[in-house]
Amino acid sequence: MSHRLRIAPVSTRDGDLSRRQFLAATAGALAAGTLTAGAAGAQSNRPPRTDVKVGISVDPVTPGDPRLVSGGLGGLSQAINHVYETLVVRDERMQSAAGLAERWAQPSPTTLRLFLRKGVKFHNGEPFDAQSVKYTIDSVLAPGSRSVWRSQIQAIKEVAIVDPHTVDVKTERPYRPLVRMIANVPIVPAKAAQDLGDKLATTPIGTGPFLHGEYVSGDHWTVRANPGYWGPKPRIQELTWRYVRDDGARVAALLAGDVDVINNVPPDQIARLKASERVTVESVVSTFIIHVGMRTDRPPFNDRRVRQALNYAVNKEAIVEKLLAGVGRVSDSPLAPTLPYRQSFGAWPYDPDKARALLKDAGYDGKARPVVFGTAVGRYIKDREVGEAISGYLQAVGFEHRFETPDWPSYFAEVMGGGRSKYDMFLLGYGPQSMEPDQLLSFGFQSAPNLNASAYKNPQVDALLAEGREAFDEARLRATYGSLTRLIWEDAPWIWLHYQPEITGFARALQGYRPRADSFWYLAKASW
Repeated sequence: MSHRLRIAPVSTRDGDLSRRQFLAATAGALAAGTLTAGAAGAQSNRPPRTDVKVGISVDPVTPGDPRLVSGGLGGLSQAINHVYETLVVRDERMQSAAGLAERWAQPSPTTLRLFLRKGVKFHNGEPFDAQSVKYTIDSVLAPGSRSVWRSQIQAIKEVAIVDPHTVDVKTERPYRPLVRMIANVPIVPAKAAQDLGDKLATTPIGTGPFLHGEYVSGDHWTVRANPGYWGPKPRIQELTWRYVRDDGARVAALLAGDVDVINNVPPDQIARLKASERVTVESVVSTFIIHVGMRTDRPPFNDRRVRQALNYAVNKEAIVEKLLAGVGRVSDSPLAPTLPYRQSFGAWPYDPDKARALLKDAGYDGKARPVVFGTAVGRYIKDREVGEAISGYLQAVGFEHRFETPDWPSYFAEVMGGGRSKYDMFLLGYGPQSMEPDQLLSFGFQSAPNLNASAYKNPQVDALLAEGREAFDEARLRATYGSLTRLIWEDAPWIWLHYQPEITGFARALQGYRPRADSFWYLAKASW
């Protein structure tokens, strides 16, 4: 039972109480139950917290070289966003805004001129300048580079230094998406990166509002406020990213106050969290499209009829309603609703009879080489359960396969291993945080092995992708992307599932933080 604080005045013949008498009287009131815990808390005048603890579903593994780590939902990338910065950022409306480049211009269709901020320094004191921009982009594009950003900026042919704070980024052909795409590439210090080599992965040095603090493998990564940050100083002095893989454990940790923010809130736990006085839940439609990729260079997926059959075989509406509690949205286009130039083609309907007929028409009998279907655990909302449901639907139409659920790092490395990957089918989510449709469509469907885990090749798709990159006229872009996405949708290199919402749980008292459509977390403005 709780009571409101009430301390009855205590009088003596001498008037005011001494400090010792007051403390004795207060202790007596507590013993008698007339002074409540709330009162004691009010008397303590505790200063506001200056730390935030985040529970993430993916093991950071190491702090990481930002050139090798992708953005969005991964726990590691979310922490890296606070340590490293990009030339261009996205504001709350998902529009391109000034980052390390304070402005930009387009002197010609093949040249993007970037005017860099002056007076910015990396955490080790090294100046941020044109040389660090050139070094970063050149290293991402270098032959043999393993950078996840290489495919997104490969149109760049040269970075020319105009002066210490101006660079020209040049492309062979006109490249409309460049400003949005370059917003994904974190800038590293040229000298330190060269001196450290692979050790940069465990010694992060950025220009961001937070500094690398402490890393414990498989447990947490702590970053601390950068007192020399060039922009508004963060109010939070310490951020700790804790690895909590299990959905139930993350929810319990949030409710108990062990963490203050969690990702991938299970949809069936939303009502429970909202009922709490301490925490709440918010969600936004993200750019992520959850899908099952199929290796189109391997039988039986080299037959379009088989790919279409599996799209009919899976009840996407049931997955969204039962596993996502109706929070998600069934895919009706290769592009999420938040992206420009999107057209809806209507979801693939659930029709197991048609699936069986198409499999039969394709000559599929299940006796060919065994198919391996994999999904990760904890990377996407209810990913294990979604994978299990899909496996059941495929079995129901007679499609034989083996189902596996490895940890995310080994799974993703295997899926992106090209022709050597053991997975013939793989559940993934992908969305362009840049808000640029070319990022998703090139990654998923361009005829290049380093982009396309499904090994999908279609000359018509390649031609339309090129047209979309070079066009600047809005009407032409709408027509081009309409034709392109319809072609991909009907060719079905993926089993189209749903657009994943970004569902985040966080303490009600935490101010200055809200989930974003690009799935990035920014806590530099957070406070209690």
